[in-house]
Amino acid sequence: MLDYDEDYEEAEVKNNVKQLTYTISDGKITLNGTSKSVIFGAAWTSGEWTGFGDYNTVYTVHVADELVTPPAGLQTETYAMEAEGYVSQSIQKYPVYIGFSGADVYIKGFFSDMPNAWIKGSIEGDKVTFKKGQYMGKVSNSDYYLIATPTGNTYQFEDLVLDYDAAAETFTNNTQFAIESTSKNQVYLTEALSNITIKKTGNDGLEVPFVEDFSTKAGFGSWTVIDANNDGYTWNHNSLGGNVEYFNMMTKADGDDWLISPAIKLEAGKNYIFSVDAKNSSVYPEKMEVKLGTNAQAETMSTEVIAPTEISNGTLTTYKGLVKVEETNAYYFGIHAISAQDQMTLTIDNVKVEEDETTGISRISTTADTSDIFTLQGTKVNAKAGLAPGIYVINGQKRIVK
Repeated sequence: MLDYDEDYEEAEVKNNVKQLTYTISDGKITLNGTSKSVIFGAAWTSGEWTGFGDYNTVYTVHVADELVTPPAGLQTETYAMEAEGYVSQSIQKYPVYIGFSGADVYIKGFFSDMPNAWIKGSIEGDKVTFKKGQYMGKVSNSDYYLIATPTGNTYQFEDLVLDYDAAAETFTNNTQFAIESTSKNQVYLTEALSNITIKKTGNDGLEVPFVEDFSTKAGFGSWTVIDANNDGYTWNHNSLGGNVEYFNMMTKADGDDWLISPAIKLEAGKNYIFSVDAKNSSVYPEKMEVKLGTNAQAETMSTEVIAPTEISNGTLTTYKGLVKVEETNAYYFGIHAISAQDQMTLTIDNVKVEEDETTGISRISTTADTSDIFTLQGTKVNAKAGLAPGIYVINGQKRIVK
């Protein structure tokens, strides 16, 4: 304890004080018996007291921000999001996933660079209100929050309010900025969306042929990223390269990270070719597989499209797989990074889903002069020594080798 002379800005030890007390009550710790003239906490250095004193301080428990978590078993449907981006200066278009639980509305992927973040709103009449300050998670070690401001007065913080047309299954807002902020109390925006329209797309999915070259962040935002092993290392958009990377250097667990496509319509009885370009970035090999599911969730990825494949080519190489479904529906392709821990970077690009328009399966000899040969699981085959009997994809078409 110190006696402090405010006029001379000097502090001396208060020798007659034997102890310091705190009061703990209602989750708070209060420092007792101090004032501007009797302080605690200055530092002794170089033979004198220095630094600032501490008085009348109350300590409270820091409550960590909690992510919005949907209720277990929440059923979601795909909606099309369209809005004007303030930072990106472009029209943003990408899918979001919306589920209803009583009067609560949960939206996943409201901002394109946070495809796995949820926000929660409450329906009252034809309005859905999303409370300001909702915590959405981290991007590049920064905490992100949802806030809103009027488009004409960006100093006024508000809850985000969407107009809801239940009959048309549409949400709209043309009076506010929905802001992705690094503070829940001030505007430090990374993106601000205005003129928002969210409309249900139905269950048909996107038409084939489907092509995604990941040249824009909005394109990447239409995909779902799942860090299934929760190690903080997962798929991210590389804006300079115009591709997507799974960086896993210094990881402590083997890869278990999904990059799941938006819904794509596949018709029963038709054959489809899925292809993706992939490469590794060093002497360390990477590994991936591709599966097909009925929702943008890892648990539904049950149909093998490309078997687990080692990626050890430093230049982009195309990997393919054949798909045939028994029921016409919307399906999702999941690219699954399963590299061993502590490798380097798995890069993917140029995803395509195309209809295989061949009417039948031709037969060729085992010594056919072809340069683009894959197994049905998408593994490239070296045909120089001849092909073993089986079915192959050769220059994009199925062939039987006897």
